[in-house]
Amino acid sequence: MKYIFILFLLIIGFENKKINIGKYQIDINSKQVDCELKISSDSTYEIQLCYQATEDIVNCATLSFGHYSIANESLHLHDDFYNYDWEISLIDKVISVGRGYAFLNGKTIMKYQNEIVEVLLPNDNYLARTRAQIDMFVTRQNNPQLVAGQYEDQNHGYLLRIDDIGRYQLHLKDVLLSKGDWCQQDSVLILHDIQLNYDFKIAIENESLLSLGIPGEFGGTKFTLTKTKLNNSNHEVKTTPRNHRGGCSRI
Repeated sequence: MKYIFILFLLIIGFENKKINIGKYQIDINSKQVDCELKISSDSTYEIQLCYQATEDIVNCATLSFGHYSIANESLHLHDDFYNYDWEISLIDKVISVGRGYAFLNGKTIMKYQNEIVEVLLPNDNYLARTRAQIDMFVTRQNNPQLVAGQYEDQNHGYLLRIDDIGRYQLHLKDVLLSKGDWCQQDSVLILHDIQLNYDFKIAIENESLLSLGIPGEFGGTKFTLTKTKLNNSNHEVKTTPRNHRGGCSRI
């Protein structure tokens, strides 16, 4: 009888969490990108974004991974790679974002699979090679001039728009991943996500950029300038210029 009572309490506690371990497929209103949230039993999580790169190849980007805790309908997330905290709530299959990625706010869960999932951390060798590539790129720069415009990565998945009034937008295919304000500090472009309240960084090489780590990418992706004239009416980001340590000058 005692064991039955304990089991009953465990079941009640599990149901009260409202968020269970397994896979959640999220409808992010994209025709090109699929989004999946994995919640494992060892208190780790991962959010992946996948898109069809070619007829035979599907590319997947890890938007965020790390550790989580659950309080009722809220999922408290700590990104282990970037070291930031954010939070989402799940009520009646609808996601609500307080601090976090704005494109997830108001999106719905299409499918839930109650299964054991495993969060795979980035390979240490890959991260070491990426860091070496970044260090080599950064050290050969000498206060390059940032050119405002539209930049695209070599695989044509990411698109970064930098305007000349201090605003940016980062897209993965047709999904607006991040937006906010930017500033230049030496040879580094600092992108401040206004919803996440976090700075992502990119190294500058005149008409090309190298990611030091952006949403869905751990660094090493190169962007090339594809357009220099932007229609500022497309930028609806309202931001307040911020002061960065060490000074930051805009073009």
